[in-house]
Amino acid sequence: MTQAMFNSMLLALFGTALGVITTWFWKSRDEAVRKATVIAGEHEAALKRISDLEKKQGIVDAQLVPFNGLMQAMLIKELTHAHTPEMDALMVKLGPPNILTPAEERRLTVMLQERYARPDPSVSEQERDAAFILPAVIRRARSEAQVLQDAEDIRVKLVSIAAVVAVPDRTRGGEPQ
Repeated sequence: MTQAMFNSMLLALFGTALGVITTWFWKSRDEAVRKATVIAGEHEAALKRISDLEKKQGIVDAQLVPFNGLMQAMLIKELTHAHTPEMDALMVKLGPPNILTPAEERRLTVMLQERYARPDPSVSEQERDAAFILPAVIRRARSEAQVLQDAEDIRVKLVSIAAVVAVPDRTRGGEPQ
């Protein structure tokens, strides 16, 4: 083999290796750009979804909390009578805000159960139903108030991830810069 032939084969091998390396580099860069674009799109979609969920949560909070307070107020109105001062005083403490102690709440529950269970012609069927329902409404209103209080303590932190995105240069035939 002559030196010229050896040099030609070596240059051909070197050119092929250089071509393979260049192709691999640009292909891997294109894949990185595609991945970064997908991640950026997913990030935007996640931000939009979080924003939508926050709006929906605000609507639910605005509608449910007053509803439970309204239901509790209607039941209290139904159950308030001049001839039951102890029960009336405890129901005033239901609020808002609810300032009943656990002992007072147990006492109120016992008095409501008596009103529901004891046959008394002066107690209407609607009043019996209200006495039966009120303890559950009190528990529901308390748990909702706790959830809302806990939600105020939770802060959502958004973490942004920077991504390098190659923009095709239209002047050089669409190759990424």
